[in-house]
Amino acid sequence: MRTKVTLVLVFLNVTLFFFIFYVYPRIVEIRDLGEARRRVLPASATDVRAIEIQTAKQTIRMSKRGDHWFIEQPVQWPATPPAVGGIITELQLLEDETSFDVSSLAQNKLSLADYGLDKPAIVVTLTPAQPAAGGKPAEPVVLRIGNVTNVGNRLYVLSPDGKRIHVVSRSLADILNLPVSELRSPSVFEIPSFEARSVTLQFPPPASRVRIQRDEARWYFVSPFVGRANSDDVKLTLANLLGLKVGPFVMDPVPAELSPSDNPLMRITVEGNNRSETLLIGGQVPGTPAAKPEYYAQIDGRPTVFALPISQDLFDTIRSAQEKLRERRLLEFDPASLSAITLRAPNQPDLTLQHLEGTTGGDSRWQIVQRIGDAAPITQPADPVAVQDLIDRLTQLSATKFLNDAPSAAAEEAWGFNRPERVVILRASDAAPSAPGSLARAQANQAIRLEIGVGAERGPHAYARLASARYVYEVDSEILRETPVDARAWRNRKLRELPIGARIVAVRIVRLPDDKVVRAISLPAGAAAPAEAAAPNGAPKVERDAWQTLLGELRTLRAKTFVYDHFRDTVALAGVIQPWKYRIDMDIALTGGAGVQTSTQSLLLTDRLGGTQQIAGSKDLDAVFEIDQSMIDALWTLTFKSLAGISDIPTPAPLPALAPAHAVEAPAH
Repeated sequence: MRTKVTLVLVFLNVTLFFFIFYVYPRIVEIRDLGEARRRVLPASATDVRAIEIQTAKQTIRMSKRGDHWFIEQPVQWPATPPAVGGIITELQLLEDETSFDVSSLAQNKLSLADYGLDKPAIVVTLTPAQPAAGGKPAEPVVLRIGNVTNVGNRLYVLSPDGKRIHVVSRSLADILNLPVSELRSPSVFEIPSFEARSVTLQFPPPASRVRIQRDEARWYFVSPFVGRANSDDVKLTLANLLGLKVGPFVMDPVPAELSPSDNPLMRITVEGNNRSETLLIGGQVPGTPAAKPEYYAQIDGRPTVFALPISQDLFDTIRSAQEKLRERRLLEFDPASLSAITLRAPNQPDLTLQHLEGTTGGDSRWQIVQRIGDAAPITQPADPVAVQDLIDRLTQLSATKFLNDAPSAAAEEAWGFNRPERVVILRASDAAPSAPGSLARAQANQAIRLEIGVGAERGPHAYARLASARYVYEVDSEILRETPVDARAWRNRKLRELPIGARIVAVRIVRLPDDKVVRAISLPAGAAAPAEAAAPNGAPKVERDAWQTLLGELRTLRAKTFVYDHFRDTVALAGVIQPWKYRIDMDIALTGGAGVQTSTQSLLLTDRLGGTQQIAGSKDLDAVFEIDQSMIDALWTLTFKSLAGISDIPTPAPLPALAPAHAVEAPAH
């Protein structure tokens, strides 16, 4: 039984191998032979380098240059790949539905004229890319297309050797009758925007030649001056420029005064990877509306002239690219890498805001460094909020107008640059060495020096320039007010913050002329403020709220502005001496390893000056400053009875213990 099964399997395998190696190849050969017989064009027509299509209306000739197809006649222009690819595919796969020999026509008393093949409606000439045997150029393949058949949408086609007439689908005539407008590439430029490396704009004299070049991810002007361009605006303008579409081709002669080659309004050259294209734009096409103008244009090196639709906004941007594509922000720097900001003004010592190493992000700390004469430099903590505001303002500082790219010495003096009103110097830390040819990195490694001048008549505008360039900007003169060379403007406004574990145990407001306590409060252990406690002697809620505010302000003492650089025994405002009117004594208990330590801190106060000003001073803090409005209002409430002449003010009794409300988790300053 097993022997029979084995023999059957062997027989089936032999039969299968015989079919695969002998029968199936013959079937495929017969099928391919049948398909080949149905093919109208020979195998040499599968790869062509030129196509010519002759019809009663026009003759179109196209040739292949490298990997791209170009229309050579009736115009010279790149062809659109889908249209050319569709023609080639249709011809390569052209099959007949039936065919018959030309020699049989005479027997039926017929001729080529009966099929429209003596004077064909369409003649297609294909030039093979591969040479013939022996290296000789291959003979062109000519396909003649005649009449439409009487039945069905089919055509009569004469074979290239002229021996057979094929009946093929009418779709062949449809694709060969495409107008030039559908065969040409619709784009003016072939270079895509991502490939563009530079743009050159040239205008008739005396206008300057403008060249903008890309360096890594940034764009820069390299002519007629060297400076930063607004990269976003350049990218948008370049995308719009490279997205321009060709309008109708102009077949009639163009007047010389409007000709893009004889009298161009502008030349636009875009450079890509080892290639460049130049667009010549001439005068406006007569009759086109001002809202949607069209201009005569052509690509340099091609004789074809076409109408170019271009928006007025894009046209104006290109014409004034030197100003519209320029970077209006004066300064380009990385705020995170700043190590120092130096402010300089005439007849004043330099002031430097120095970043303390090892502090970053929200913990970033700065200090004021100022040297007066030959004395040792004086340092003070700087206000991080004020410094950050300055950095933000410098980052956003923009030109309101571009004045001059190459000013004369007289113009520079008139704008105040012989003695700048302000000089701002930015220094970065850990600057990496610049790579050769990298303009962006080379500039980043240098200290940035900004000079701001004012004219003879001060007004809403000032003038600015970078020391590394000659061009002058007009800027808002508000920048002078925002960059004072005064340590008081940058001093840290947080003067004191009690540490964790420190507790205010008592506060007394003393009237200095008679050294009398006009208000006082005691806080037992655990009490932080009398917010909800019933004040003694029926004190109203407004007084309890005033104590609440005052205790909070004393725990974290801040200055609104500084009046002097250092503490003084007297305060002069507008030429009037303001005496110290009150003293606030604050008793503090600090719990530590050695037990409870107590100390007293004092703060001097003038009388209230108007509704929004009151001056405070502290010898320990070496400061004379204005206090915030909330503290002014609280003190007014607590001292009003004294001002009204009421002297019998009892000292409030200790308040019940409350949950701490003002403990701040920060070290003392």
